[in-house]
Amino acid sequence: MAKTKALTEDLRLRIEAAHKSGKGYKAKSKCFQVLVATVQSIIQKYKTFRIVESLRGRGRKPKVTPVLARRMVREVKKNPRITTKATLWRKYSRQIEALDEVLNSRIHIN
Repeated sequence: MAKTKALTEDLRLRIEAAHKSGKGYKAKSKCFQVLVATVQSIIQKYKTFRIVESLRGRGRKPKVTPVLARRMVREVKKNPRITTKATLWRKYSRQIEALDEVLNSRIHIN
């Protein structure tokens, strides 16, 4: 499938304002030059969530929680020569299995 361009937030707000004024879907789609289905999805999202901004997408959940990241940063500040695997092994070996990339991105804070 081809990637489509996202509508600007200004256009979404104008579509939502036209909806409040009582215009129909076809009139709104002709006025703003978008598909009727697009207008319908914007209005449906507004009715459900009361926002017109893009919603946060799904995806893989982070395995390192913010609390765990702060604990690990504190431990690394105490002992800078410790490895990420050692920090996990010492405290959280049974609770979490995290990737080195995720840990390195969280620990190497300047």
